Amino acid sequence: APRPTDPNARASERQACGPNGQGLGAAIGMALAEQKLAARFGRSVVNHRVWAVGCWTELSTGVALESAALAGQLGLDRVTLVVGLWESERPQVEAILPRYSASGWSVRKVDACNAEQIAAAIASSQRTHK
Repeated sequence: APRPTDPNARASERQACGPNGQGLGAAIGMALAEQKLAARFGRSVVNHRVWAVGCWTELSTGVALESAALAGQLGLDRVTLVVGLWESERPQVEAILPRYSASGWSVRKVDACNAEQIAAAIASSQRTHK
């Protein structure tokens, strides 16, 4: 987390998790806490997003799939998962992504070397409320 003495720093929290899928579960827990706090104190006080970064091997784990389904059921719309993959991993990921879409996630596929596509996908995730 940034040092409090840095006037340009934004508050953040970092968490490294153990087995594959645990990171998404932790992110969903943080997003649920954010939703509950915003309902209690209002968006003027609690107004942030949860960002999770992972790899494709996490997407197919039971923990990640159950966490994604829970996020969809609870309408958690302020969490974004960014996953990087190699071209050789694409077939495995293509088989899993429909499960995330079915759980209510807005799934975007972009070229990781194209900054404009990445920025557009992030902007879309912030607008879609998914």
